[in-house]
Amino acid sequence: PVYGPWFGYRAVITFPKRLWSKALPGGGGVGKELASPCPETELMEVSNVQTDVLGKWGAVSEAESWAGLLRVTDTFKIGAEHRYSEPQARFHYAADKETRRAVLKECTA
Repeated sequence: PVYGPWFGYRAVITFPKRLWSKALPGGGGVGKELASPCPETELMEVSNVQTDVLGKWGAVSEAESWAGLLRVTDTFKIGAEHRYSEPQARFHYAADKETRRAVLKECTA
């Protein structure tokens, strides 16, 4: 819970199926022992932004859609101090390879 959504995009953790089944009652859903570290109000705010962003996906430009994903992660308060730097965010949330290439050049200059 320290790194918020910024850690989630940098790593994947996998568990054997038997461990997963024991951790989650019935093998699915979030059990009480896996409660969210975010307050309910923060989760609702994130959910509202995510619904807005995904609801517009395809109706707005690709660049706007990708910028919307950054809006979703920026809505989380938990881990905000670990947010990507501006160049990292521009790279990871760029809709096109030209922008990513420009950011890489900028960072190596």
